[in-house]
Formats: sequence, C-alpha cells, structure tokens
Amino acid sequence: MLDRVSGILSTKDGVTVAREIHLADPLQNLGCAILREACIKVNNEAGDGTTTAACLAAGIVREAHKIIVGGSDPMQIVKGIREAAAFATETLWDIATPVEDREVLKCIALNASNHDEEVAETLTEACLAVGKNGTVVIEEGQSVGLEIEMKEGMEIDRGSASPYFLNNGAERLIEGSLVAVIPKVLVSIKDIQSVMEESSQWPDNDLVVIAKGIEGEALQTMVVNHKNGNIRCLGIKAPGFGHHVDGMMEDIAALAGCDVVDENKGFNHQKFEPEWFGSFRQVQVQGESAVFMAFDEAKDSVQIRIDHLKNELEGCPHEYDQDKLQERIAKLQGGFCSIKAGGATEPEIRERRARIEDALGAVQAALRDGTLPGGGAALLAAKEDLEARGFQEGSFGHGQRILANALTYPMRVIAQNAGESGDIIIHRVTEARSNEEDPDVAAWIGWDANTGEIRDLGKGSMVIDPALVTTKALEAAVSVAGSLLSVETAISLK
Repeated sequence: MLDRVSGILSTKDGVTVAREIHLADPLQNLGCAILREACIKVNNEAGDGTTTAACLAAGIVREAHKIIVGGSDPMQIVKGIREAAAFATETLWDIATPVEDREVLKCIALNASNHDEEVAETLTEACLAVGKNGTVVIEEGQSVGLEIEMKEGMEIDRGSASPYFLNNGAERLIEGSLVAVIPKVLVSIKDIQSVMEESSQWPDNDLVVIAKGIEGEALQTMVVNHKNGNIRCLGIKAPGFGHHVDGMMEDIAALAGCDVVDENKGFNHQKFEPEWFGSFRQVQVQGESAVFMAFDEAKDSVQIRIDHLKNELEGCPHEYDQDKLQERIAKLQGGFCSIKAGGATEPEIRERRARIEDALGAVQAALRDGTLPGGGAALLAAKEDLEARGFQEGSFGHGQRILANALTYPMRVIAQNAGESGDIIIHRVTEARSNEEDPDVAAWIGWDANTGEIRDLGKGSMVIDPALVTTKALEAAVSVAGSLLSVETAISLK
C-alpha cells in the first residue's frame, strides 16, 4: 500500500512498487536507483517482467560480488556476463512457441492480472479483436465492472465550437471534407477570411477548421456562412492541454494529409494557400467529441508520424507523458479497442487499472513473439544450455558462470515464497528433464508452485510467460548489473 500525495494506492504492480522505493542512505539509494531503472525499462518495452528483472539483476550482482572480492577482474567478468546473456537469449528464442489459441492468451492474462477472471476474459477478447498489431486503450470507467468498446478512427474529446454547426444542435456527419489545421486562436475576420475564400474553390466539400480556439468575429463569420449555405463550415477546438496540444495537431494533420499552418514554420494563415488543405474520408462530430477517419492515401504520412512518436516514447522519462504518447499512437493507428475499468472507490479503480495495463502488455507481447515456460523454467533451460556449452578460463569464464547461476534465481525465489527449498526444486526439475528424451519437451518441464507438481508447463493448467517479457527482463538485468559491477566510486550530493 503506497501513501502518495494524490491518495493511497493499493497495488501488486511491480513497476509501480519499484518507482516508490527510495533508501535513506544516499549511496545505497544510488544502487537502488540503478536497479529501479531495469524495472522501468523492461516495463516500458514489454509491459511486464519488472520483478523478474529485479530478481535477475540482484542475483547477478550477488554472484559477481563473491568473485570480485576474491581479486578477479570486474571488467572481464562483466564481458563474460554479457556474452553468456547473449547466448542465453538465443536459447530462450529457440524455446519460444507461437500463440495458437485463445486459452493460451487467457492464461497469460490470468497470470499477469493476479488471476482476475474478468480482466483475463476481457483482455483476451479485446486483443484478439484488434490483432497483434492493434491497439487496446485502458480508460477509467463509470460503472463497477469492465466495459469493452470497439472504435474506428481517431477520436478526440473536443466537439463542435458552436452548436450552430450541428444538425439540430446535436451531431453531424461529414463526408470528404476539406481540413485546415491552424495552431492559433482565431479571433478576427482576417484570421478566417483567407481560409474560407480558398475553400470556396471546392463548393461540394465542407470546410473543417481545427485550431487552438475559434472565438469572436472568426466564429461568427463561420456560423453565418454555414447557416446561409455559402460555405458549409465546422470549427473544432484542438484537443489536449499544454504542449500536448501542438502534438495532437501534428497528429491530426498527418491523418488528414495536410500542413500544420504554423507561423513559427513560415506559414501565414491570413494568406492561406490551397495546397495546405487536407481531407478526411469522414468526420463524425457532436458537442463534446469528434471522430476523424482518414483516406487510404494518408497511410504513409500516418506511419511516419507513428514512427516519430514511438521514437519520442523511447526517450520519454515521465510516466504521464508516456501514457499520453501511447494514447496518441493508438488513436493514429485507426481502429482500436477501449476497455473502461471501473470500481467502487478510487483506490480500487487505480489498482485494477494498473493490473490491467500489466496484463495487457503481457498479452500483446505473447501475441507478437510467442510464449515460454513460466516459473523460471525457461531461464533454467538457458542455464543448462550454458553449462552444456562450457565455460572459458579466467575472469571472463567467471562472468559466464555468474550469469548461469543467476538464471536460477527466479525459480529459487518462487520456491522460497511457496515454502520450499530452491535447491531441491531445481534438482527435481533438472532430473525430470534428463529423463525426457525429446529436448523440446524437456525445456518446458518445470515446477508448478500452485500444485507442487513437476510437469510440462505448456499443457493442462498452463504456467507460461511471454517470450518478449523474459528476454527483455534478462537484457535489462544484465545492463544494470554491468553498470553496478564496473563502478569503483560513488559520489552523492546528499
């Protein structure tokens, strides 16, 4: 349970917990902060796996520290760890199995959502509906349960600038509109006159103007011309707040295939050029919302914009901005599914939403890249492959052995949490694998902590993980462990 300024949060979400851990000792906190980065990184890239990353990183550091204090070369050890990790990652991808049915996805969702049956069922339905490249958006709902809604096009939470633009003041559907995107508050007649004059060249097409604001004489001019039938108009205020407004306008322009008529980029909206216009296949607008649907010709400009946002997301340090970027990417991709998560109280809604987001990341990762045996079984298989290959001599070989030993830590921790001995469980799993003639089947043999059985984890009540989550957790753990092991001096400002 986390005591935050925004209110109390009860959660089992690994990355949410990791973000809150700060140690009193400033030098110890430096090490903690580096480990926290591994958790955040794997969550950003795979949507889950933060606890696995922390467990692996701690295991690597503990194993390596024993060797380094004995006089081994830390840099050679780090190189050995990285080389062994690359080999282990190849092994994990060799074991990975593509997702072929609904039950596998539901199992992934169940594991990631702490066995919430409703969440697992809803997520499975949503992810199958949009496909592996589709987008699912999590929103706060008004009801107690979960609601699922399929949407097409880019939906924004801004509607008509005036009810006079709407049919009976309620809604309006526009086909094949002209679109002008102007990142400015339009106030005077001069601000809108040139745009409307140029649009008159296409009398069969409605004019949709999207700006930071449409007020005063500018709004009156558009309303009068629309009501008189001279130029059918629609004004919409741009969505978002702060710096997100400009970004959203760039997104809308990409969808419409038009220019953002920004005076900071050399454009002058009072001398509007016809080539600055774009077009939407369809616009559905109401008083508080609008949906834009693009023509197929805008596909290239939209993809360029999506790639740009994904690059921006990778370097974004703030969680709020990350959420907004992911939401914008989802809206640009067209058809998407919205899951509204409700609850009786605010803490319950926040806790449930965090679990759904974790489970969503796991399910989408499984759809894209397949699954591995869970419970640390896949990492144990990678360790066995490393041992079968053999280790080199010296500090480099010590690094390889350190990584191999650290790969057993997740299974050890699970066993300890279940009240069992990690060494005994690992021995039993290893023995069961050695008795299996088919190596592909052997790799999937592991320990089911729920039942205490040693069995094929891919059958029956499956214990599985997304392949991307496991490999990204290993990658992040090795990265931060290498940083910790190669540091000789830590300096704190506190």
